Amino acid sequence: MPMISHAKGIFFWDTDGKRYLDGSSGAVAANIGHGNERVRDAMIEQAKRFPFAIF
Repeated sequence: MPMISHAKGIFFWDTDGKRYLDGSSGAVAANIGHGNERVRDAMIEQAKRFPFAIF
């Protein structure tokens, strides 16, 4: 079983450096890609304003 070390875009890599196409992601991750900087930055900005709520 490979040990995954990191992911970027539609790929992830194992600890041996082998690259895999991520065909097992959920719909959201597959559409936006791993490590999407625009999404990360938007999440950070939102968390600064209002990080948690229960309704």
